[in-house]
Amino acid sequence: MKKTVFKYSFFIAKSLLALLCVVFVWKKLSFNFNNFKMIFQGADFERYMFLFFVVLLMLVNWFLEVLKWKLLSGRNLKNSFEDTSKSVALSLLIPSEIAELVTKSFKIHKTNEAIIGSVVQTLVTIFFGIGSLYFLGFVKLFFVGIGFVVLVIGFLIWLLKSNINCGFVNEFKEKLSLFVNNKKIVFSVLMLAIVRYLVFVVQFIFLAIFTLTYINVSLLLSGFGVMMLVKTIVPSAGILGDVGIREVSAYWVFQDSGLEVVKVMWVSLILWAVNILPISMCGIWFWLKRKNNSNSL
Repeated sequence: MKKTVFKYSFFIAKSLLALLCVVFVWKKLSFNFNNFKMIFQGADFERYMFLFFVVLLMLVNWFLEVLKWKLLSGRNLKNSFEDTSKSVALSLLIPSEIAELVTKSFKIHKTNEAIIGSVVQTLVTIFFGIGSLYFLGFVKLFFVGIGFVVLVIGFLIWLLKSNINCGFVNEFKEKLSLFVNNKKIVFSVLMLAIVRYLVFVVQFIFLAIFTLTYINVSLLLSGFGVMMLVKTIVPSAGILGDVGIREVSAYWVFQDSGLEVVKVMWVSLILWAVNILPISMCGIWFWLKRKNNSNSL
């Protein structure tokens, strides 16, 4: 009973946080056509080329994710693309990590591969994010982050070697052993995850060049890392969390930077739209196709 109450309370808290973030973003960006058109005013052909490369890198981004899932699951590229796009479409309704586990484990009836892929990508984001804290001047937070990571790694090593025998610990040790027993696959997935993260970074910089009057590349690089770190560690609830928390963190990071903070928030939002909406449409099509096939049986 207590577990159920906590579960629903946590979900309500996440939803309220996401809703507050969306309201804040809505207020700051003043969603109307004139505000959106402001981004494209005065852009010449060279700047539009940066926008073109952002779209092109979106294809690279999802090819890397599909390739990562192909490596983990052993499925072919076509099926891996279907699994990936369906998980992204589902993440519009529920948190992306859960959507990935649900969708990608649906076909193969186990979650081990999805766990490895999700955890590795999350660790890459946390690693770059903690490093970015230092370069943005959040030195105390940087050392807190480093200390926390060291404590977690030490605890996991101790837990893996311990003789504690109980249901939760045994299950946890089983999941940890996935990474120990699949070192080559984990390393390959790690390399793909790092490249994918760097693709996101380049997209963010290119969108900033297209959008902002003045840019500071080093500041944008560090700010992006912290934005993604906040988005990773703050609990979110589906699309509301994706649209809101990252943009709120962008405002927090860049508000005193000298950059046009509202435009940076637009950059973050456009980056989300470019990378998520097209593949989500593919995923929705796959879900509808599956439903139609089921109805025809």
